Amino acid sequence: MLMLLNGFSENIVAVKLSNTVNSDDIHQLLSEVQQRLQRFATVKIWYEFDKDFCGMTLGSLWEEATLALFHLTDISRVVIISDNKQAIGTANTLAMMMPCPVEVFATGKAQQAYQWICNHDA
Repeated sequence: MLMLLNGFSENIVAVKLSNTVNSDDIHQLLSEVQQRLQRFATVKIWYEFDKDFCGMTLGSLWEEATLALFHLTDISRVVIISDNKQAIGTANTLAMMMPCPVEVFATGKAQQAYQWICNHDA
């Protein structure tokens, strides 16, 4: 499941991932990225993995790869927040697909993650 998060700069698409993420969830993310790109040259993505995150379907991984492929230069930074080992493994897989800087932070380091994503233009 994917939930859009509020309270971030408008050029940051922030989502919280929980349970199992499927291709419909990634379509929602892609739609949000495309809407933001109508107003900004690039966007940043904040992935926050909930403690009950248990994985991504094969279809969602494919959609995530598509997001990276079709928006190679549109995403300037990605931050991943998680303490879950499986989520960190998924994050490392996603990081290999992304052509921009990607950083992983523990849940307790969310404020540092926010500073990292806001204070750098990559």
